[in-house]
Amino acid sequence: MKLQAVGRLLFLGLVVVLLTTSITAAQDVIELTATAVGVGTTATALQAVADQWNADHPEIQVRVEARPDDVTWQAAAPSTEFAASDGPDLSWWWCTRAQSWRDMSATGMLAPLDDLYESEGWVDAFPSGTLDYFRDPEDGHYYGVQIDTVWTPIIYYNADVFEELGLSEPTTWEEFFAVSDALTEAGYIPMSAVYDMQLQNHLPQALMLRSWTLDEYNAFAQNWSGGADPATFDFHWTDPNSVRIFQTIKDMADHNVWGEGFQALTDYNQAISLFTSEAAAMYVMGIWEAGASVASAEFNVDWFYYPSIEGQEPLGVVGSWPANCFIVFEDRPHVEESKQFLAYLISPEGMQVYMEAGGLPPGRADLSADMLGTVLHENTTAIAGEVAELGSVPLWEAYVTPELFQGIREQIDLMLSGVVTPEEAAAAIEELNIESRENN
Repeated sequence: MKLQAVGRLLFLGLVVVLLTTSITAAQDVIELTATAVGVGTTATALQAVADQWNADHPEIQVRVEARPDDVTWQAAAPSTEFAASDGPDLSWWWCTRAQSWRDMSATGMLAPLDDLYESEGWVDAFPSGTLDYFRDPEDGHYYGVQIDTVWTPIIYYNADVFEELGLSEPTTWEEFFAVSDALTEAGYIPMSAVYDMQLQNHLPQALMLRSWTLDEYNAFAQNWSGGADPATFDFHWTDPNSVRIFQTIKDMADHNVWGEGFQALTDYNQAISLFTSEAAAMYVMGIWEAGASVASAEFNVDWFYYPSIEGQEPLGVVGSWPANCFIVFEDRPHVEESKQFLAYLISPEGMQVYMEAGGLPPGRADLSADMLGTVLHENTTAIAGEVAELGSVPLWEAYVTPELFQGIREQIDLMLSGVVTPEEAAAAIEELNIESRENN
């Protein structure tokens, strides 16, 4: 009986030890939250990397939370969830002034990543221009790291419809409008587009690349600031090459490029659906669609870029977006663990998983062509080759204030509503530019 009692006691003691060990182990698991935009493939790609990381690192688990609307989310997050003590540990972000990136770093919200740039070899992995972009000019620290490269806008088109109607890829705006008119006459919506991302955003910036000279482009990227080179103040939004940006957008509306009553200027999913259902013969978006929904269409898809403007050599066929990045928040209990996950994400191994799931070329420039070819869609690879040959320029949006960028969007709306003329829209931006210069 005594032996049985002793046995029971030993058994109960063992159970207590096992339960205590199990509880302690569960308590030792560190959980990180990473937020990302749910539009496109970003959250999907991040989840793929997190799944691989979680399988290999049971002590540090990463939960990905997708946010459905990039514009609304990025406008609000810096002052809401990012500012909260229980906010995410790290996040995908657009590292630009317009998205409060510099404001967040200036107020101490972001953790410097200098140690990762050194320990992970990022100083040698990224081009010098990218390093300069991410280095804060005030304190010299890095407060973000580029994740992938985006080129936009690209016009995807239904090659079967074009062949049926005898249409060719337009190389001038006159030809572009003729294609649009022919598609309308044949019963198609010429082009579907995401209203805020394309009409208000990528389209005017594509026209900047085509309408401005290099000197103008460089000037307008900085002359909103009183600290810019005074020579840039000689360039004005009321100059003919700037007015032409707004006039070309109005011309597109007059030719019903987006259908009667702008019916094909809509949200993301609807814009894709109009194209893949063959209601719209063209669809304009960035390179991330090359291997995603566009590739799944049940017809032959090809692509071209917005035409050049007669008499003006374009600065590039598309804009390059350097600001797709990841940031780590400073006022969190697990900053070092967040950096460990970020180091894996940007590593060659992590980038391979990210690219295969997301379909975008990497930000780092030291990955082999053989590796890239095994994970990127053939459309993406082909476009990347074309852009490398034809050229791209960083988008104007990456450098300017949120007020100036928002002003462009508002003036386009007013112009297409008939409230202002292209000349008046340009004059309004000139006033906003001067006001921004006085305040900065």
